[in-house]
Amino acid sequence: MQDATRPLYGQVVAYCNQKGPSRAAVLLFAVASGTAVANVYFAQPLLATLGGEFGIGTGAVGAVVTATQAGYGLGLLLLVPLGDVLDRRRLVPAQLLLLAGALALLGTATRVPVLFASAAAVGLLAVVTQTLVAAAASLASPADRGRVVGQVTSGIVVGILLARTVSGVLADLGGWRSVYLVSAAVTTLLALLLRRTLPLQQARPRVRYPELLRSTVALFVREPLLRARGLLALLLFAAFGTLWSCVALPLTDLGLSHTAIGAFGLAGAAGALAAAPAGRLHDRGLGVRTTTVALVLLALSWGPLALVRHSLWWLALGAVLLDLAVQAVHVTSQSMIYTRRPDAGSRVIGGYMVFYSAGSALGAVASTALYAAAGWSAVCALGAGFSLAALAVSRMGLSSERSPMPEIRLAVPSDRPAVERIVQAAYAPWTEVIGTPPLPLGSDYAALIEAGRVHVLDDLSGLIVLIPEDGRLLVDNVAVDPSRQGEGLGRRLLDHAEEQARALGLPALRLITNEKMTSNIARYERRGYRETGREEIQGRHAVHMAKTL
Repeated sequence: MQDATRPLYGQVVAYCNQKGPSRAAVLLFAVASGTAVANVYFAQPLLATLGGEFGIGTGAVGAVVTATQAGYGLGLLLLVPLGDVLDRRRLVPAQLLLLAGALALLGTATRVPVLFASAAAVGLLAVVTQTLVAAAASLASPADRGRVVGQVTSGIVVGILLARTVSGVLADLGGWRSVYLVSAAVTTLLALLLRRTLPLQQARPRVRYPELLRSTVALFVREPLLRARGLLALLLFAAFGTLWSCVALPLTDLGLSHTAIGAFGLAGAAGALAAAPAGRLHDRGLGVRTTTVALVLLALSWGPLALVRHSLWWLALGAVLLDLAVQAVHVTSQSMIYTRRPDAGSRVIGGYMVFYSAGSALGAVASTALYAAAGWSAVCALGAGFSLAALAVSRMGLSSERSPMPEIRLAVPSDRPAVERIVQAAYAPWTEVIGTPPLPLGSDYAALIEAGRVHVLDDLSGLIVLIPEDGRLLVDNVAVDPSRQGEGLGRRLLDHAEEQARALGLPALRLITNEKMTSNIARYERRGYRETGREEIQGRHAVHMAKTL
């Protein structure tokens, strides 16, 4: 055990010196993810054409989208968990090549059963998108994870929304079949590029396939955060599907071409602008606040959307608001759940996306049926209902996890097991990445508590170790329970450190981090910390930082 009064290197936050993926790799992940998921949405501006060619009525043509979403949901359960046990360098290209085959089959379909079967197969294999998200998250450092997930999700957003534009243009130029045949060729090329880009993985644990599937369900049974964010995703994407699965029908009634209908995807593509900033807000501990603000915008977006028959500008405005809101919540949720269980990244993201797929399918089938029965106003009322329900669920989730901003007090001896549990949960996942147990795992917390150095959140979801020095207060260790990360608790603890320094009459704070944690250094600089020197401590390159109050 280390001396309780000795400064501990690298204990400021539970981040490691993991080298993240290059910008080129993140860009390729984003493009591949966006291209794969676009296949799920290509049919939306083509519904009227598909209904006419295959003799499917207006009230039932939305089932083409539902079949694709159903396949996507099945793939999330059956295929995405494989990313936790198989080498993604082989798994991802293989899925992309199979996806290319399914696209070719869909593009040549001449009978209704083949149309629906191939559409379902496209959805099943398009889940490679989520395998890529999990891969990007696993390669990123914890301090940058929200940003990297946000960047890849930006690609997904662009893929989802430009799918309608690309689909409309290609359908007008070469018929609806050209949409899927061109995508098959592009998907094959991406498979080859990713085979060369994805890094080799270390040996993965051997898990029987049935056990792997059961473990996905068990994760959501055991983890309240996963269930809460899953239900939120279902309602969120039911609202999303309500707009984008049905909007082609009133626009077709207004006499717009495929290209014009697809062009409205460009307005919604503004949602991509929300993905990366939402990820950065999560990294700063503002995930819960971001979720609430975004869901309010989602509910408000249905006001202008209801006015589409008065002016198409209202549609553009509503689409921008809706997609900004949806993607902000989506990125925040994915970052939260991956942080909760980084050891099962593919499974938690895949399980979460099952709710996403179910919501999208619900929105698609409900909105098209309701449009046929009651018109566009009823569809907008449905979307607003989903949005308000999502807002209600998000608040319920917060209350079930106690106050999002609990009070801070000194730890007492009976808190020691909880303190050690939090430290273990926050730091242990990085032992394999760092190559050695992080120093906080070896601290004598009984001695630190006895010395009055450990301050805990009153619901025992986080802690900070503060050691007064001559003229400064040392921020020695901060840890937040992974299930509560993204709620601003780390920021609250650092604010508490400043309050304590002022109360003790100390004019400055100091901390130590690693020179490779560049995003970490930038974060502290934003809080007013400045570098004061560098040195080698126990073979590690330390960066000393201080803040004058």
